[in-house]
Amino acid sequence: MSNATTSAPPTAPEKTTTKAWRIHRKGPVLDNIRLEEEVPVPPLKPGHALVEIHSVGLNPSDWKIAEVMPSFWQPLPRTMGSDFAGRILAWEAPADSSKISFEPAEGLEVFGLFPIREISSNGSLSHYAVANMARMTAKPSNVPLATSGGLSITAMTALKLALHVKKGQTVLLLGSTTTVGLLLADLLKSPLIEASYVCGTASSSKMTFLEQRDKLDETIDYREQDVETILAEKHSLSSEAAFDVILDCVGSPRTLERCETFLKPAGSYVNVGASDGVSGRFISSMLPLVKAVLKTTLLPRWLGGISRKYINEAPTYEASDWRQLCEALENGYMRPVVDSTYAFDDVKAAYEKLIGGRVLGKILIDVKGAARGSPSS
Repeated sequence: MSNATTSAPPTAPEKTTTKAWRIHRKGPVLDNIRLEEEVPVPPLKPGHALVEIHSVGLNPSDWKIAEVMPSFWQPLPRTMGSDFAGRILAWEAPADSSKISFEPAEGLEVFGLFPIREISSNGSLSHYAVANMARMTAKPSNVPLATSGGLSITAMTALKLALHVKKGQTVLLLGSTTTVGLLLADLLKSPLIEASYVCGTASSSKMTFLEQRDKLDETIDYREQDVETILAEKHSLSSEAAFDVILDCVGSPRTLERCETFLKPAGSYVNVGASDGVSGRFISSMLPLVKAVLKTTLLPRWLGGISRKYINEAPTYEASDWRQLCEALENGYMRPVVDSTYAFDDVKAAYEKLIGGRVLGKILIDVKGAARGSPSS
């Protein structure tokens, strides 16, 4: 994929205001978010593009940050939403074209995000947005524009996790039906990684869906079974079935504390999850995971620490990352799953479903208005 940016950018159209879903104070999203009719559209600056937003994917981190982060970390008021897909209307050339993974063009379909670590007053839940072109890329032709609106964070996270696994290794995948876990299972069994054996955890209600996707060699029902006891019996260190890598998409303190019984001594425990966070009491609900991480990584073994490598992973969004992600998508190594699609006016209902946790795949917002009324798969 070319990273040239030599074509002359068009004159920016007159887009001075936009509809957007905003919050004005820290706290539960469902209490604070509201639709505003005339939010200023920031002026273009070098390396940025004005994007007509078509689709937005909701992420758990959206509501968690809004609920707990103070105003010095999240500028308020701000527009909600991270992921997006849409069409470029105008842009300004960057000072360094090597930081951009594609050649911008008027009308080009792109997908990208407003990264959590670069949080500002701008977000994707709007009709128009000015976004950094280094944090987006051209949409692969085999991925629908609507679907790509929910790909940036989950797909890049899944790819980052998958690259911890070498060909022929055995993997424990915690949270195999999370949005990251579904894509991660695809990657682990793809020609890119070729894991020899993948065991995943899920609830019984989602087992049939996993069987249809046929990416896991073994599944454990975490609601009905004692996961760690089963793992210690079937994948003990004394057997060849012990795991080389544990990829945790949910943040499981119990599994982390007991992983030495089924994770090889040279193995790695890689975590991206924080799924136990509960709206209204997010910080207190996360304490068990925080305690487990501190205990197992800082304390010696005789005080409860573990002798396994622990990695808290996070995606990066450099030009090389975007190219690698697009190559994986173009080759069909990931099959995105959509839980439901909501109209732009129904964002609050979409967040309510996301926070409720009974989700299988991505919740998308159809900004252009194709969705009407109740959500559809």
